[in-house]
Amino acid sequence: MKKIVYFLCALSFGLSVQAAPPDAQLPKKHLQLFKTYCFECHDSLMEEGDVNLEELPFNISKDLKTAEMWQKVLNAINSGEMPPEDEKQITKEEKTVFLDDLSNHLVTARKVLSDTGGVITMRRLNRREYGNTINDLLGVKVDTQSLPADGGGGTFDTVGGSQFISSDQIEQYLKLGRVAIDEAFERRAMQKRRPSIVRAEPEVHINPANEKLVKRIEDNQARFSRWKAEVDKAIATPAQQKRIKELTKQNNQMAHPIHFYKFVDLLEGVPKAKKFGFKDSFEATLSHPDWDRSE
Repeated sequence: MKKIVYFLCALSFGLSVQAAPPDAQLPKKHLQLFKTYCFECHDSLMEEGDVNLEELPFNISKDLKTAEMWQKVLNAINSGEMPPEDEKQITKEEKTVFLDDLSNHLVTARKVLSDTGGVITMRRLNRREYGNTINDLLGVKVDTQSLPADGGGGTFDTVGGSQFISSDQIEQYLKLGRVAIDEAFERRAMQKRRPSIVRAEPEVHINPANEKLVKRIEDNQARFSRWKAEVDKAIATPAQQKRIKELTKQNNQMAHPIHFYKFVDLLEGVPKAKKFGFKDSFEATLSHPDWDRSE
């Protein structure tokens, strides 16, 4: 009988010891660091950025909100965001000791806050589960590397106690979900676009335009030919031939049988191309029937 009593007492003691939560109390020695570098802007009076570190409990495992705030403190100091560049900076030794201490206590706080005492609580999907779920629902494969790292024990990645979720983590899941939904809608829209066949009959869509072009070219060439005949008659005089030789010394293109007509405006007494519907002699020469072979 005594042995049974002793066993029950020992069992009760063992259970009570096992149920005792680990300590996630940040040492008060770090309070001086906040007084020196932080309280000037983040105390109960200033609360710059709506952050009041003066009333932030040093018991990191008090609740999830407290743990999240301490995580933000760690991130801000570790990244060099705080203190600002124009404020007094934390020494390297102080920062190393504080961040190391805070990191360890955050790990402890995570264990405390994720311990449900055997009660199953709602947990988040890990990366693999979330990716598979999105793919099943929307047919879209997403890059889950932006999601929180999978916790777990040993080779398991679905341990409920490790799959807790914070407000920042929820936003990461929502952001990735929005990307997947946008891609799904875009794919659906593309599927609705059916290929169509458009028939373009040359007699209707091409030939009329070509006929207009040919008619315009023929008209231009006819007007050029009339203008050229008048020019050839005007430059046949000895005086004009002499002037042409002088100009040719300055511009050897005037010796070319076709390019010559671009410069006849330099000669006096020569018919103007404007009278034949051209802007000038240069534009008129572009309508020469052999222009495309004039190089």
